[in-house]
Amino acid sequence: NVHVLPGIPRLFARMTHAYLPELAAELGARAFVRAEVETRVSESVLAPVLERVQSEYASRGVKLGSYPQWPSPHTLVSVVGQSPKDVHECRDKLALLLSDLS
Repeated sequence: NVHVLPGIPRLFARMTHAYLPELAAELGARAFVRAEVETRVSESVLAPVLERVQSEYASRGVKLGSYPQWPSPHTLVSVVGQSPKDVHECRDKLALLLSDLS
């Protein structure tokens, strides 16, 4: 389903409250966990590592994202999933692999 919401904050808040029961029913009781790894390694160097780790954890529902932090020379890697165990295991693996690249 696609929900189009207005850009006016007051109307957005009202419509969001109206949609919450429907969205909750669609999503079920799925909660998401997020962990992060910060690195000085550039995204171009990170890419092969992220691809490898993403393919290893994809079947467990873990997703990775990388976000350069401007103007600092850092990249934030986000690890998101529903299993705290899988998310933290993936984060720890990434931290280890990235420390080898630094």
